[in-house]
Amino acid sequence: KRIANSDVKLIDVSTPLQFNRGHIKGASNGDVFNKNKFLKDIKSLNKKNPVCVYCQSGKRSIMASKILADLGFERVYDLKGGYANWVL
Repeated sequence: KRIANSDVKLIDVSTPLQFNRGHIKGASNGDVFNKNKFLKDIKSLNKKNPVCVYCQSGKRSIMASKILADLGFERVYDLKGGYANWVL
């Protein structure tokens, strides 16, 4: 329900290769393993707007959620189970 909301920024924090193999419609790719690029990609986001992150299984999105929270993002959501759970 949250990601259907138009003001939610949906970020797939998987690698570009994984992102290209499949992702949720409307998601942007922000590879959290490439931390410098990830930080550059999120720099333009409004920290007051909700952000929903996910990866393939849910492990990297936990790391991304922590980074976003530490940077002051107020509403960070993690898609439980990742993309693998989404497509089931």
